[in-house]
Amino acid sequence: MPSAALPSSVQPPTVTWAAAGAVTPAALRAMPCPNCGAADPKTHMLTVDVQLPDNPPKRLRLLRCPACTCRFYDDQVPPDYAEPALNDRGRVPFYVQQGAGVSLITRPLAMALAPPGSTYMEVGCGYGFGLDFACNTRGWHGRGIDPAPLAALGRDALGLPIELRYLRDDGEAHGTMDVVMGSEVIEHVTSPAAFVRTLRAMLRPGGLLILTTPNGEDIGPGTPPGILVPLLSPSLHLVIQTAGSLHALLQRGGFAHVQVEVDSHSLVAFASDAPLHLERDPARLRQALRQHLEGRAASLDPASDLALGLAGRAFQEAVNDADMPAADRAWALLRTACQARYGWDLDGLTALPPEVAACGLDRMAELVPLNLGGLLYAHGIRRLAAGTPRPALEGAFTLAAAAAAALRRALGELAMEDGQTEDIGWTARAEALLCAAAAGSPGALPRLAALPPAPHGGAARRRGMVQRAFTTLVNAGHLDLARTLRQSAGHDLTPASAPGDADWDLLFCLSVLDAQAGPDGAALGDPAAAHAGFAAVRAATPPDGGLWRAALRGEMQALALLGAEADATALALHVVLAHPGLDLGADIGAWALPRLVNAGHYGPARAAAERSGLLSAPFAQPGHAGALTAEQRDLLFLLGVLDVQAGPDGRALHDPAMGRGRLARVRAACDPGAGLWWAALRGELQALDLLDALDEAAALVAGLHAAHPGLPWPDDITARIAPPVAEA
Repeated sequence: MPSAALPSSVQPPTVTWAAAGAVTPAALRAMPCPNCGAADPKTHMLTVDVQLPDNPPKRLRLLRCPACTCRFYDDQVPPDYAEPALNDRGRVPFYVQQGAGVSLITRPLAMALAPPGSTYMEVGCGYGFGLDFACNTRGWHGRGIDPAPLAALGRDALGLPIELRYLRDDGEAHGTMDVVMGSEVIEHVTSPAAFVRTLRAMLRPGGLLILTTPNGEDIGPGTPPGILVPLLSPSLHLVIQTAGSLHALLQRGGFAHVQVEVDSHSLVAFASDAPLHLERDPARLRQALRQHLEGRAASLDPASDLALGLAGRAFQEAVNDADMPAADRAWALLRTACQARYGWDLDGLTALPPEVAACGLDRMAELVPLNLGGLLYAHGIRRLAAGTPRPALEGAFTLAAAAAAALRRALGELAMEDGQTEDIGWTARAEALLCAAAAGSPGALPRLAALPPAPHGGAARRRGMVQRAFTTLVNAGHLDLARTLRQSAGHDLTPASAPGDADWDLLFCLSVLDAQAGPDGAALGDPAAAHAGFAAVRAATPPDGGLWRAALRGEMQALALLGAEADATALALHVVLAHPGLDLGADIGAWALPRLVNAGHYGPARAAAERSGLLSAPFAQPGHAGALTAEQRDLLFLLGVLDVQAGPDGRALHDPAMGRGRLARVRAACDPGAGLWWAALRGELQALDLLDALDEAAALVAGLHAAHPGLPWPDDITARIAPPVAEA
């Protein structure tokens, strides 16, 4: 039946949680546990209503065993996994391109330290991703067993030794295997204990059993649908293990050494009769996965489902690791594949084919890669890392979210869900929103208000995205929008009580708003709060970082709004003394210098001038002949003042000749009789005193007195004129 003709009742499974305190029906309480055999009363956890295509509706109840803690369904009849219909309706391209958890399958195999040439058996190998990794990357002699038609497709596509049958409990491969694996299989069998015994019998002494299976402890009301539905997989899963139930099961099966780990929403178990020795280096494990993905993708027909899936995974893993050369290679394969298979350029895609919005999964696979949402999202992150401005990427992330939403709709028609696609859709939508914020789009705020909690991370992750949007608005200079967001109800912009990097960014941006002044110079926010916020950020961040400097500049601005000159001087003194090796920069030096000089802190002032580059600035050098700006004139005066300081013994501390030249230039740049003109002249005279050039000082004053007879000359200056000149 074509997917367009699916009955409207086919939807993702409906989950109804048992009410708190509800009494479990007697027939359910009395069911023996298929995992441990316990007769203890069971607890009804939830009911699932599901209808698979071409099947009648079914209601299943999930129970919890109090003895071993596993979860199991009241219906323990497995489906026929050899049924050809399991390959229909686009399920295979979805599994190969997107659905298969290749990293979950291959990571435990990469952890096993069995050398090349080891014997390997994979029971329930499915398409063969694990077997392919074992044979082609680990160099093991492996074979697989699986009755599903999917296994036949993988056997042919990957060239693998897969036997299309169910596992027999007749001693097959008895004692011949170094490694045996069952990935996502034990949840499908009616007797987990018998299954473990059969697998153990295949192992040599010291051999290793690896099992992966969904984590029953993640089944809860707060689990997002994209995770919950695959965990439950009603009509397919029978017994869902917890870490405790799986550990106990393997010990009962005769394994002396058992280790059960959590990997995302799955359990990974290692069991042996010998002590376990596993590869633990994350870098080596990731390298093994990525080399396998890239190598196998490059060896296949690029337009095949398999190449699209492996190259897509290789691309996304490379972007996650910021390995852009590897990402470029995988992207080139994907572009070639899309051109050959669909007739369009992946780099030029700006809209989905219209039919994708409503078609079934099988038709969708003919129009676009089923992993398109993840590809476009990773491509957007790659371009962002390469320096593309955020506003230019809004369309790319919006398209990624649309592709993920279309895939989830098509999966829902088959009563399926996919957690990765669910998360990609939300994250791409959020990234598009950040791009709109960076562009200053007024529409960013209502879109932010409509953003739901994240499927992974829930309200906390949404709160983090709201805070990122706020900091994006501030950093992009869209302060009015940021102020509106801050004042909007329903958004939490409070930094965490135990702040991290993102919280310091948030506090900094909140302080930026509080330190703003209107056209009249009056504060628009709370400059006292801004001062406190900037000070906290500065205290928590490295003094050689950009955020530290920005926070210091913010403190300077807040103190100016508060008119707190004494506090500003104290801050300048602290910065110079607390960080003796720090290059302050010209702007901080120009702010600190007048405060330190005016307060008489000449030593710290000179240190600030040196470490900010002001002493060596071109305008401060004797040969500078250009006109001085007002700021340069004022700074040159302060530098001259520092040059003419004397020690307790009356001797020059620095270079009075340099100071005299600087102060003379300042005086020449001022109107005669102005306050700075007199101050510069007094500085010149102090320099001449240090140089023992008293006659020159008298001649200087006499010349100026004659040149400006109308000025009201202070007595302390006219006293320096030689008596004959003064009498005249």
